[in-house]
Amino acid sequence: MKPDESPTRTLEVAPAGPVSAPAAAAALEGQSTERRAARHAQLKWLVAGVMAGLLIFAAVRVWFVQGLFGGVRIEGPSMAPGFLGAHYRLICEDCQFPFACDADDPPASREAVCPNCGYLHNALDESSLRPGQTVLIDRWPPVASGTVRNRIVAAQDPLDPQGLVIKRIAALPGERLEIRAGDLHVNGRILRKTFGQLRQVRLLVHDHQYQPQTRDLPERWERLAAGHARWQPIAGGYRHSAAPPEAGFAWLRYDHWRCTAGPTPRAKRSPILDNDSYNQAPSRELNEVRDVQLSLRLLAHPGGQIALAALDGERRFEVIFDFDAIELTLTDDGREVLRQPLPLLLIGRSQIDFGLCDRQVLLAIDGRTVIAQSYESPPRAATPPTELPYPLAIGVRGGSAEVTELRIWRDVYYLDPVGLPRPWRAERTLPDWHLALLGDNTPVSIDSRQWPAVGVPVGSIRGAVLHPFWRRPE
Repeated sequence: MKPDESPTRTLEVAPAGPVSAPAAAAALEGQSTERRAARHAQLKWLVAGVMAGLLIFAAVRVWFVQGLFGGVRIEGPSMAPGFLGAHYRLICEDCQFPFACDADDPPASREAVCPNCGYLHNALDESSLRPGQTVLIDRWPPVASGTVRNRIVAAQDPLDPQGLVIKRIAALPGERLEIRAGDLHVNGRILRKTFGQLRQVRLLVHDHQYQPQTRDLPERWERLAAGHARWQPIAGGYRHSAAPPEAGFAWLRYDHWRCTAGPTPRAKRSPILDNDSYNQAPSRELNEVRDVQLSLRLLAHPGGQIALAALDGERRFEVIFDFDAIELTLTDDGREVLRQPLPLLLIGRSQIDFGLCDRQVLLAIDGRTVIAQSYESPPRAATPPTELPYPLAIGVRGGSAEVTELRIWRDVYYLDPVGLPRPWRAERTLPDWHLALLGDNTPVSIDSRQWPAVGVPVGSIRGAVLHPFWRRPE
């Protein structure tokens, strides 16, 4: 090598050419993995954000529920039997029927009458004393400020600014509240409850499951002579044996007893009255209630007809289940007013609710309303109770059936501000943003009927009232 020459190196470069398939796949897989990881991280942050938002919302929502941990104690009898203040929890010594009696104003005799069988000597003692039930007050603004008729609310007491009252919303802004023959009216029209609303306020009159031990008392469900042999008692009810259709309907009719304290026998036949077993100390004249209902468990076999009858005075309504024609018919004094296909709900042992409420015929099967047929009649005058021994009846023709879990109910019978069955009308129409509130226990409740002003401001409503779902009422 010459002195002016420097050493050189040759760099060998691989010739350009296509990338191998495995290498390309690996590169793409790496990029895909990175994208998936990024999306996964974003999803995790999104889920975490949503969960955090839900937790914050739940915490805020819970904060609006007053009494969640300690409960709000009911005082007074104005919303019985749905919401009880201090009371005696009793079991009838004769028929074993459970019932409650007001502890703030108990009978002077220290004995309570069973509303189911009329037994007079159920002792009130300290062992049966219970405190007022605890409830929750939902102060969530969309709930608290909602002017929804029939909602139970807590409101500032118009007679005591430091206190609360629990009542049910009865009338809304722009309405003028009235009471006629025990029913609520607004602006001249009757307020008709749905079956769901009725179920919230109806009062149990008699439960066939609880039979008195006294054997010489007559049956509450009377088997008429024409079909006596076809109706036979079974555990918890009655069974009807099949017979030729030409034999006609065999009727099982409810026979009501007075079931109140007094010199008359407890099994004396009587119309259904607005007897209130919770308030047994006050003495007042009782009123006939025609808004009565029957509930039962029905097991119907194929063929024949089953009829349910209810009386409003001399007016007789019948719902007829025709299993041959697969039709359901409603009649008013024998005149057909409604015909429709037989509901498919009548499978197996169906829960049936039937009766009258707010001048309408209601029929529900397994909790679903099937008939809600209104009817008009002149307002009933407030007269002494008349003999109405058979307000409800069950008839079967041609087929066989079983009826169990027989119960009789009645609607609330509203009274005027001094506890009489006279017509009453609010002094004026409710102004904007004002509500009329009534207690369910109308004979003793102090509410919009007696307050200085019928309407209370919507702003005085503190929230909706409900029983804790995890705590059964005592």
